[in-house]
Amino acid sequence: MYIEEANDLIFALDATGKITLANRAMCATLGYTLDELIGTGLVALIAPDQRANVQDALTRLFQGEPIDALEMPAVTKSGRRVLIEARGRNFTQANQVIGTLHIARDVTERRQTVLRLEYLSTHDALTDLYNRLFFDAELARLEHSRYFPVSIVMGDVNGLKATNDQQGHAAGDDLLRRAATVLREAFRGEDIVARIGGDEFAALLPNTDAQAAQHVLARVKEHLARHNQNAAYPLRLALGVATSEQPGSLFKVLHAADVAMYRDKHEEEGNA
Repeated sequence: MYIEEANDLIFALDATGKITLANRAMCATLGYTLDELIGTGLVALIAPDQRANVQDALTRLFQGEPIDALEMPAVTKSGRRVLIEARGRNFTQANQVIGTLHIARDVTERRQTVLRLEYLSTHDALTDLYNRLFFDAELARLEHSRYFPVSIVMGDVNGLKATNDQQGHAAGDDLLRRAATVLREAFRGEDIVARIGGDEFAALLPNTDAQAAQHVLARVKEHLARHNQNAAYPLRLALGVATSEQPGSLFKVLHAADVAMYRDKHEEEGNA
């Protein structure tokens, strides 16, 4: 009665890894009836990309090594992926392992919460780009890497304060989100694009020399022009770039890109 009514998932395997016992919680979590689970190999219920890891853990369990916290990504009958954390002990007869007993929990929601918190700690909530904390950490990491030359692009949303004052902060936030969209589409997947200040953005470009960085800058401008073709009011970005060909302080490169960006900003304001 305890096994059947327990909130934990409880199941047992025979010496071949097939399920010989499964309680109500096990059936409910996986979406199978008891008859469907009995006789099914546990590994067959695991997501294909993780079956080898689970099989290896079960093999070690049958050899006498207990399982204290094995994460098993299982696939329910409906095809949904759930994460199960299981403990396992074997039981013997005449000094031979004849099966295993497991107590497990569905930790899918807990893992999603952890991943979400980790994501929020490295990303800007408004634009969904990386935040300043993550950007600075990557800047420091790349200084001692083999990914040189490294280029840095700086961007600033022109007219944000005027938009906030005249149209409200919702309109200003929309400008920032639009800028993030343009930048996200213009850079490569390996580039680190971040919002590092109120209206400032930066992108770290590993393995990118000065010539390639200029091509990237041109691509950003092309995406910006295309974006503005269908926009109710234009998005204007001041842009600057700097490159370090050899390992060294990237904060100096960041400053140089910042100077170039403000030069571009002042030139545009002078032409306005």
